[in-house]
Amino acid sequence: MSKRLACLFVLCAIILFCGCERRPLVDYSNSVTLKVKVRTDNIPNVTPGTKYNEALPSPEIETSMFYVLFYDADTKQAVSQGFISDISIDKGGNMIVSGSVRVKPGTYDIICYNFDTRSTMIKNERDWNSITAYTSEIDEYLYSRFQSRADGEAQNESSIYYEPDHLMVGRKYACIVKESVKSTEIEMEANSIIDTYYIQIGLVNGQYAANATAVLSGLSKENLIGPNLRDEVPSEIFFEMQRGVDTRLRSVNQNILYAVFSTFGKIPEADSELYVTFNVVTTRGDIQEKSFNMNDVFKTEDAVKRHWLIINDEFVIEPPINDGGGFKPTVDDWQSVSSEIEIKP
Repeated sequence: MSKRLACLFVLCAIILFCGCERRPLVDYSNSVTLKVKVRTDNIPNVTPGTKYNEALPSPEIETSMFYVLFYDADTKQAVSQGFISDISIDKGGNMIVSGSVRVKPGTYDIICYNFDTRSTMIKNERDWNSITAYTSEIDEYLYSRFQSRADGEAQNESSIYYEPDHLMVGRKYACIVKESVKSTEIEMEANSIIDTYYIQIGLVNGQYAANATAVLSGLSKENLIGPNLRDEVPSEIFFEMQRGVDTRLRSVNQNILYAVFSTFGKIPEADSELYVTFNVVTTRGDIQEKSFNMNDVFKTEDAVKRHWLIINDEFVIEPPINDGGGFKPTVDDWQSVSSEIEIKP
């Protein structure tokens, strides 16, 4: 063997040795399998048996997908996310949403929530302490509909927001994900961060009401869903009202205005801000309003334990007044008119 050929063999051996890489004989998955139990039992005015009137519709809590966020346990910054959407029902009738999410080994705080809400939105999701559930402010034309605001007579000048959908949130702290050939399994429970209330007031001359809405003040506008803290700046919630009959009332008049509405919750320190303003557009097109201080109502047993806001008063709609004004066309009796009509060729 020549010297040149021997050098070539040595060079090839060095290249092959340097090109080798030690690899494990198995493939580590580095994934987490999540099983989220969605708890919808015992939500006042939503769960059957908790409603003021079981015949009334209540907000639906349905979901086909959960969004999962993994936060570094030390920095509280999001490092991974994913969707889970496998649906099953456990022996207790609870919905179970499950699925797998890829994540590196480490220690994490986890947040999950139902992704398919219509009015509840999420912002600042990259930070555990800042991720926020909120709703948008109402349209400008709705502000102008409330005469008390237009006339500068409102009890406060806080912003008005649409009511939220139920957001089911699950949290898990200091979850350790190890490097393993098997997926790490984590079980969680998701509960609603939203309160649902029933409100009603007696109604007189309801036949003249074409449409009714309401605004309730002293409520939180959003929720920090990581630490589960409600915003303490008082805001107002806008919702639609319906006409109905309450046979429980002992009075002769059992006609009512009522609503089932949802909110991020009452602010305990906002007692002086608890007002409701009912707004009715009459069949004539007029706007009539009535406001009530809700401090005492929120302190009743029905309000505290059952979230029933029963106002022992009436909204009297003033009937249209025929004052003789306005345009009133009339038609005179027919009169006979004789005349000659000339026909030219």
